[in-house]
Amino acid sequence: MSSSARYGKQYTVPEGATTILKDFTRELLRHQPEDEHYFAFGLDYFNGLLEQEERRGGVGHLSKEELEEVLAEMFIQADADGSGALSLTEFKSVLKNANLGLSDKDAKLLYAEADMDENGEVTYQEFIPLAVDLVQSMYARMEAADAAADEEEEARDLAAEQLHGMGREELNKVMADIFKRADADGSGALSLQEFRKCLKDADIGLTKKEINILMAECDVDQDGTISYDEFIPVAFDILVEIVKGQVLEQRSPSELETYLIALWERMDDERMGRLPVSTLSQALRTADLGLNKIQVHSVVGEAPVEEDGCADYYSFAPKAAIIVGRLLDRAAQAERADAVQHLDQQTLGFDLGQMESALLGAFEAQDPSGSQFVSEDMVLQVLTSADLPMQLGPVETNALMSCIVVEDEGVFYPELCQIAPHVLQYLAENAAIY
Repeated sequence: MSSSARYGKQYTVPEGATTILKDFTRELLRHQPEDEHYFAFGLDYFNGLLEQEERRGGVGHLSKEELEEVLAEMFIQADADGSGALSLTEFKSVLKNANLGLSDKDAKLLYAEADMDENGEVTYQEFIPLAVDLVQSMYARMEAADAAADEEEEARDLAAEQLHGMGREELNKVMADIFKRADADGSGALSLQEFRKCLKDADIGLTKKEINILMAECDVDQDGTISYDEFIPVAFDILVEIVKGQVLEQRSPSELETYLIALWERMDDERMGRLPVSTLSQALRTADLGLNKIQVHSVVGEAPVEEDGCADYYSFAPKAAIIVGRLLDRAAQAERADAVQHLDQQTLGFDLGQMESALLGAFEAQDPSGSQFVSEDMVLQVLTSADLPMQLGPVETNALMSCIVVEDEGVFYPELCQIAPHVLQYLAENAAIY
């Protein structure tokens, strides 16, 4: 690290900013708006995030009792004459001001449940218990929809990674070359039969199903031919959607996901649904999955760890199952090993011995007594603030925190310093390959 970087003004990156920017970059690459539309695209994207966050942060996060209390208080305040009833206009105003985050459609469903008397007024003491149940069910539906959308997005990202080992530009180039070779008369179009043959002859691993869907989707004008202009812009996106569907099919139901949840539940005595990363790792190491120690830590490194060092293993299980499944796939691991052989070792960014020495020195600086034990909090502090040969991100930090074993005296850090460089090397290889 240069002296200017070390002693210059330090800025704190807001928690979660890296993930938000990474997601935004991914969407930019996927949609590729014209240069003059970048700002409009960004505005729409972040406005959508704000709307989603406002909806999640509303009253729906209160308990049933708290929600009932909030609604009752708002109704009572609106009932100026203390009659116990509100006009329809007042009733709608209260629900709107409650900021429940409901769509217009859901709000209308809520109004429909109001039991109006002959004067067109709503007796809110009778309505509130029903409203609470309805609002909670609506939020449950919203959360389920959000979870399904997140799962689909995750599957789409994984599909893009797995798509015959090629990104958009590389696939488009390969497809363009194939198309032009098959277009003997230079017309810029192929018959469906010619198109099918050229895809089969291309030998890039397209399945029969993928070829059929490409043919159906690319013949935009239904004239029995496929033009270059119809085919190239959509080929990558169509294939991503195909593979995404296959990923989702494989995950539902997932025996591996169910197994992982059961594995972690056995370690969760209080049934909180959350465990420290070291416990997640310990459970995986004791399971008979055929994973080595480095692979276990690389899996746990992807867990969504919160400030207290714990992760919600129910939400993590689907992603963990995908990663573990990939690690157990012999063909995939053979491909990985071959790819590692061709890696330029300089891309890893650090020497194993230098990393071990740097970590050991950082821990010894926090251990003046020379006991070789430090607290779990001190381990996290060293990993996130020490001057190391490479900067550790959340995945790397989580993976190393999963390596620790907390004993009565604390964490025996020399053992961590020995395994840490190998875990980091494995993660760096993954980042370079995938």
